Amino acid sequence: MSTDSLSLPRPWFQKHPSDQPERFTRFRQTYPYLLEGLLKERFQASEIRVSNLAMRASSLASSYSHRNELFSWMEADVAVLHKGVVDCWPRAQLDGQPHTTLKAFREAMTRLLEERERMAPTLPFIVIGISPTNTATLAKEPKVAENIRAYNAVLSERVDANMRYIDMEHALTEAGEELLHPDGHHLTAGGQALLANRLRDAIIDLLGPDWADRDAAAP
Repeated sequence: MSTDSLSLPRPWFQKHPSDQPERFTRFRQTYPYLLEGLLKERFQASEIRVSNLAMRASSLASSYSHRNELFSWMEADVAVLHKGVVDCWPRAQLDGQPHTTLKAFREAMTRLLEERERMAPTLPFIVIGISPTNTATLAKEPKVAENIRAYNAVLSERVDANMRYIDMEHALTEAGEELLHPDGHHLTAGGQALLANRLRDAIIDLLGPDWADRDAAAP
């Protein structure tokens, strides 16, 4: 999977990491770690591995540098993309405009999908949408919700039969703001668990309920 800081451990307060240590999102609470355990439990298999190519503060375009690992060299059964919050977030140094224009974001997604088509057109691929923000962030940056919807539309607009899109806007709106970190875009441990479960379900949907048994059944 190619991800950003949303898949990594995080203190409750970035500037004061010693505050409320009980609310730190620890490595074993991150969704890639949880996903591996969920898949091993579901398929009763010890060889399942979740490889996470995470880069903090990384944009969608940066996933292009991981295209070979994501779609080919890692020989994955399923590829996962979780990017976009860095791209859509308003920046003070850009007078409130997002880090990446919507046009450039669409071009980056198109380029990545073209690489998938070239290298592994039948490889199951899961795209995770950008999570909604909280009311405190919207009070300061009211354009964030509009940006999230627009950039998620790009992430979801070219889903094919071998792809699944995880709609985090819908999932977290239903679940409530307590699954969001107070910074308005990262996930709490509860949010990480929700996403791990959604990923497990998407993987089973793509690969089938007997996926892990195929090698054992081969002569």
